[in-house]
Amino acid sequence: MEGTSCFKPSSHCDSTGLVPPVWEYTHALGVCIFGGYVYHGARRPDLAGSYICADYGSGRIWSLRRSAGGPVTSREIAFTHLPIVSFGLDDSQELYICSFEGKIYRLK
Repeated sequence: MEGTSCFKPSSHCDSTGLVPPVWEYTHALGVCIFGGYVYHGARRPDLAGSYICADYGSGRIWSLRRSAGGPVTSREIAFTHLPIVSFGLDDSQELYICSFEGKIYRLK
């Protein structure tokens, strides 16, 4: 499932056999999520083991983490206003952000 809200029909949709998302956000925060990578770099030890994702429309970047057997927690780690379309890694496992404007940024 892309989210837990129904689209067509707008209510009482059948989710039988579908896997719900582990995390979602409203259109008040963004419009199109791009997945990324689990962070294993050295520059940001606070993000070690976190899944990093971003929103194309707002430029927000989040880290997602699941504790053993617990729920997924999210933390907004940047609000860039960039149209983020992808992520990449270098040889040191540091994360880079690719924007639709044709530039690549390093996560600091």
